[in-house]
Amino acid sequence: MSLFDKEFYPTPKEVIIKMLAPYAEHLGSARILEPSAGNGAILDVLSNGLPYDYTARNGEVIECTAKAGKMYCIEKDPELRLILQQKGYRLLADDFLAFTPEHHFDLIAMNPPFHAGAEHLLHAWEILRSGDIVCLLNAETLRNPCTAKRKQLAAIIAEHGSTEELGRCFAGSDHDTDVEVVMVRLHKDAPQQRDFLFDAGAFAQETAPDFGSLSASGNQVAVNDALDAYLRVWEMAKRGAVEFIKSFQAFAFFADTFLRKDTNVNDGKECVNLYLMMMRDLTHDKSERGAENAYDNFIDAAKDKAWNQIISQLGLDRYMTSAMKDTMVQFRASQGSFELSKPNIMALFRVIMGNLGNIMNKCVSDVYDIFTRFYADNTSCEEGWKTNKRYKANRKIILPNVADAGFMPQRYGYKEKFSVSSFAWQRLDDIDKAMCWLSGTQFEAIKDNTISSVIREISVGDQDWHPSAFFDVKCFKKGTVHLQFRDEDLLNRFNLAVNEGKNEIGAGE
Repeated sequence: MSLFDKEFYPTPKEVIIKMLAPYAEHLGSARILEPSAGNGAILDVLSNGLPYDYTARNGEVIECTAKAGKMYCIEKDPELRLILQQKGYRLLADDFLAFTPEHHFDLIAMNPPFHAGAEHLLHAWEILRSGDIVCLLNAETLRNPCTAKRKQLAAIIAEHGSTEELGRCFAGSDHDTDVEVVMVRLHKDAPQQRDFLFDAGAFAQETAPDFGSLSASGNQVAVNDALDAYLRVWEMAKRGAVEFIKSFQAFAFFADTFLRKDTNVNDGKECVNLYLMMMRDLTHDKSERGAENAYDNFIDAAKDKAWNQIISQLGLDRYMTSAMKDTMVQFRASQGSFELSKPNIMALFRVIMGNLGNIMNKCVSDVYDIFTRFYADNTSCEEGWKTNKRYKANRKIILPNVADAGFMPQRYGYKEKFSVSSFAWQRLDDIDKAMCWLSGTQFEAIKDNTISSVIREISVGDQDWHPSAFFDVKCFKKGTVHLQFRDEDLLNRFNLAVNEGKNEIGAGE
């Protein structure tokens, strides 16, 4: 589906304000979902602020602006998902009808595809544990209940909601339609609560007694009974402490699987941080709402870390240039809100592995740009039309301002050996990583033979060539470093990958 597909109707702002107005005072603390989010029109209003009038106790009407607390969205179209990701919205899934949430949502605001409005609204009602739904439908969906789903929806609306005719409210909008629209509001009062809260009802009598008053009364029987109750509470507290310790150990044991920063090292700090976050929520609000917030915040934080670990374990970081890592950070951020499920993990694998060649060719292209950024003679491009120009790095590469022979050597003298300029470390590692990818070598396997490590072993004034894993290296006192490809075949593969990465020529040319 493209942005101009007949099923894409961005909700007009005035309609969105009308949809959200009844919930304005509570938006700041609400968790809000927009299914079939399109380009995020509803989320935009929630993010920028919803104007509304607040009536104070004295009758004064105050103009206010409500901004949403936490917002989530779902969108099937990849072009629109990209827009939502660029806006920074949290995408949970790409198929609303197959979506089963971990979160508790307070409000679902939706403008589903007109041809399947009943199906989408029924699914929203199914996944909502408690709270509200506001939904735009093709009016014909309710006027003509000709299917089982439409009849089911009509019954739910009759018992739990209301409707309002909006007419042709999309006429004259950015992507208009003459479809007559009805707005449906639903409210679910009976939440399907998770078993979060401790039931203290059976222990209501086991409260701390006033021993001073009991002693003054002289009633020995009452004192004995109160003391027995007090000691029973003490025993229950000790038992609770044991259960708490066991529960935390179980939480840490299982959570460590996806919270560790790499596959070998984990000091438990991530688990403690998550635990402290949940404790803050629970102590701030001891109601069921506080428990829901603690759980939902855990899901958000832990899921983001789990996705980061999954992507990290693919092992691409060891080959990626710094520029490509920035792109991957953005991708991780957008992926981090998706529900952690087998279909979503497999979809991630398909996306990354299906684009692996393009990703790594882009990394190689980044290295070509490093070669050409400072010294044009590092390349010998074959000029031609834009579509057939070939990019070609020479065997010998000159990089300025890389080696450091000493600060003010005329005054303080030269160092014994070269060091690498602070801003050049990443550039040199990017070069080695690209060569590792092209040669099928693990970057960790050459850590003692990288360009940087070889430079640090060269004596100042020594202008001989020194071998690194992929280059012969020569340093000069002025800071310039010369690199020379040791393998002609690797140079050819590098140049071919550069051209593929820049989409200038095909792989077969």
